[in-house]
Amino acid sequence: MLAEERQRLNPVPQHAFTAAFGQSRLFGKDATIQVGAVRYSLPHALIGQSVWVRFHGDDLIVAAMSEGLPVEVARHTRSTPGNPPIDGAHYPKSARGERVPTPTTPAEAQFLALGPGAALWLQEAGESGVRQVSAKMTGAVALTKLHGIDVVDRALGTAATVERFTDGGVMAILAHQVEHDGAEPTRPGEQHGLQPGTSAWSGFGSAG
Repeated sequence: MLAEERQRLNPVPQHAFTAAFGQSRLFGKDATIQVGAVRYSLPHALIGQSVWVRFHGDDLIVAAMSEGLPVEVARHTRSTPGNPPIDGAHYPKSARGERVPTPTTPAEAQFLALGPGAALWLQEAGESGVRQVSAKMTGAVALTKLHGIDVVDRALGTAATVERFTDGGVMAILAHQVEHDGAEPTRPGEQHGLQPGTSAWSGFGSAG
């Protein structure tokens, strides 16, 4: 009877029902994925593969297939546009050696001293063939006097991640960071709700 029943039963899919893992994303060559206008880094070994992303509370969980089974490959805290969570451990050493460029001029040394964001910007700018790199580095160093080193370094890392090397690109990212950092969340009042108000019940039970 089992042999006869098997002919009438639907076969179990060979692959997992991936919709349960969230939305699919193609992992880009810059070792990041974009979710909700924010870029999140992933282990570089997954470049070119499809991954699945979903939010669980304030955590972004990224899953991928490994030997036919779904596994969690990365987890980030939910972020906002202009503040991409980049994990340095997700990036390998470059084929030319360490990812951090070696300064060849005093100007490069001063620029790289800003931090890892500056190092990533300089490497990506060089690989992308960006022009007037020296002038852009000088301008970034000058911006630290107004905004601070950490803020400018983060903006440079963001610019490198999204490949924004145009004139004014770092300034635009800085302006966005200043506008959104430390801002209180906007919460709509009761007058903006879709539910009917309770004012009609205010006199219920009182003498007319």
